[in-house]
Amino acid sequence: MSPKSYQAFNCEHFYDEVLAELSAHPDDVLNLAPGPGHRDSIRARLLNYASRTRQLDVIFERLEAKHFCSAQCPRKPVGCCWEHAYRMGNEDFFEFLGLQEVEARSRGWQQPGAMCPYLSDPGCPLVLFRPPACVRHMCTELMDALSARFGGQVRELNSSLLRISQDIRRSESIFSELDQAIAAGRSILALRPPGTR
Repeated sequence: MSPKSYQAFNCEHFYDEVLAELSAHPDDVLNLAPGPGHRDSIRARLLNYASRTRQLDVIFERLEAKHFCSAQCPRKPVGCCWEHAYRMGNEDFFEFLGLQEVEARSRGWQQPGAMCPYLSDPGCPLVLFRPPACVRHMCTELMDALSARFGGQVRELNSSLLRISQDIRRSESIFSELDQAIAAGRSILALRPPGTR
C-alpha cells in the first residue's frame, strides 16, 4: 500500500527548497507550471503561494501596517487572531499545515498560543505560509490608519484582499486574486511622496 500524499512530503526539506528558490528571485512573483505528477502539482502550488504571500508581507511592511498592528492595535494582545484561522479552508491540506509549523519553528516559535497556535509575543511568525484567512483580513482600524496616510486606494487594496479565495489547493483563481492584491499594494507604494519610508 502506497503512503498517503502527506506522508511522502518532507516539509523541512521542502521549506529549505522554498527559501532557496525565493532567495534566487527576491523581487519576483513566481509562476511555476506544475509537473505532470500529483506531487509536482502540490509543490508548485505551495511555492507559487509562498512567493505571493512574501510579496504581500513586503508591501505591508513598507506601508507600516505591521508596525500599526504591533504598536497601535486596540485589541492587543490577541488582535484579529482566531484559533481556527491557521487552517480555515485548508483543514485537509496536510502539506500546507506542516509547512506552517516548520516556518513558525524556523522563526523562533516554540509553543502554541492561547488563541491561534502561532500567536506569540513578537506577532505572527508566518509569512510564506500564512493562511488565506489571515492574508485577506484588514481590520477597520488598520484600514482607517492607512487611508489617512495613503488615501482612497487603501479601500481598493482591502477589496482585492477580500476577493482572495480561502482554499489554496482547490481554488482555480487564488493566484490571480493574490496578484491583484499585490498590484493594488504596489500602486499605493508608488504614490507615496518622495522621502517617506
